[in-house]
Amino acid sequence: MRVFLTVPSGRKTARQRYTIRVNKQTEPRRCWRIRGYDGLTQIFDQTIPIGQITESNVVELLRALVAKELSRQELVGVFVKRGTRLFNRLLDVRKENDDTKQRALYSCGANTHFIATPITVEK
Repeated sequence: MRVFLTVPSGRKTARQRYTIRVNKQTEPRRCWRIRGYDGLTQIFDQTIPIGQITESNVVELLRALVAKELSRQELVGVFVKRGTRLFNRLLDVRKENDDTKQRALYSCGANTHFIATPITVEK
C-alpha cells in the first residue's frame, strides 16, 4: 500500500512517498453454516459471516427454507390452533447445545430439515 504524506521540510512543504506494509494475519472468521437434508442426502450448504446476519434472522431463515419444501396442507397445519386435528410443529425451531464444541445448534423441519451452527473458518 502506498501512502502520500505531506510533511514540512524547512521553508516549504515537500511531498514524500512512503510505502507502508500491512501485515494482515490470517485470523479465523466466524460464520453460520447452514445445511439442508432430505433424509440423509444433503441438499443445501451455505456459510454466512456472523456479522452479516443476526441470530434471530438465522432462525427465520431456517423456517423459510423448511416452509419452501412443505406442501400446502402441511403449511396450513403450522398456522391452525394447537390441539386441532390439522396442527403440526414442522416450522418449530429447536435450539440444542453441542456440549463437545460448546456451541448452539439450531434445527428446523422433519424429513426435509435444515441445521444452522456457528463455525470458525480459516481464511
